[in-house]
Amino acid sequence: MPADVMPPPPPGGDHGPDGPRQPDGALRFLWFDGLLEGPRPEDLGALRRAVQRMNGAGFGEVALSIEGGRFTILMEGLSLPGKSVTERGRTELAQGLQDIVQLLPPGSSVESTLRCTEVFEADTRETLFAAQGLLLKTVVRVRPVNEQDLEHDPGHREIVAPLAMSRGRLVVLASLFLVAVGLLAWQSGYLDRFFGTAANELDAEYGPFAGLLDMGVEPHFGRYRVTVTRGDGYPVTNAEAQQLEADAATPADATAVNIVTKGEELWVRLENKEGKVLVARRIELRKLISAADAKVVVMIDGKIGATIVRLALDEG
Repeated sequence: MPADVMPPPPPGGDHGPDGPRQPDGALRFLWFDGLLEGPRPEDLGALRRAVQRMNGAGFGEVALSIEGGRFTILMEGLSLPGKSVTERGRTELAQGLQDIVQLLPPGSSVESTLRCTEVFEADTRETLFAAQGLLLKTVVRVRPVNEQDLEHDPGHREIVAPLAMSRGRLVVLASLFLVAVGLLAWQSGYLDRFFGTAANELDAEYGPFAGLLDMGVEPHFGRYRVTVTRGDGYPVTNAEAQQLEADAATPADATAVNIVTKGEELWVRLENKEGKVLVARRIELRKLISAADAKVVVMIDGKIGATIVRLALDEG
């Protein structure tokens, strides 16, 4: 599936008649921050090569993390002087991003908080790489330089930002930008990730897997990192497995024993206090059979109103 990925626009670039105005002056410095997340592609070698391509663009370190069935790409906030930025580097970074999203299966989606901030003589241009399914599109705004921008100056030089427009115009532009960002955040699920229930406030429910499995939940950039391990009652011999199945009080309990002993699949569900399933992720327990300290990790999006993380036989 083709991806619409654009590099940060170079000075003097054409954004069309309705695009943002061009920054005044030369590019002084820039930095990247944020992350890109998505389902783990089958070709991990191609994913790592795409990340290497991004690292070769000269915009700082691009870190790749693969946990469970998902990958995360994190760009550090390293500031670079404008003179070190090249068109080749911009193209390589954009192509690396495009290579990554093209590796993902149709029907999946990526999530992005990647942002590039470019500081010019009097203006700052912010470019957000917004995700829509398997598309990455740039959302750009230009505003006056502020003190927070200057703190990123790699040369620690003081830049005086003159008043580039009237106070009334600034208020109008700021209001429009906040509305646009709010709509984007709502449509992309950012509000859930930013304001979702804290990981330490979620209750763990095991259902028929109680005693057989253990579970930990940690925060991870607006998501929950759920780690499933062996529980105190995990069977380590065939005799123990057969005894657990024989002692099962219900078919659900017997099914749970079979899933655990055979390393099959179960569901990790995020629910609200009414029991409504907000997110469900399927995991496989095969890793737990081979090693007592093995872990199965799954990432779940943060959600407003979530109260429970549950291990279940079905997705609910």
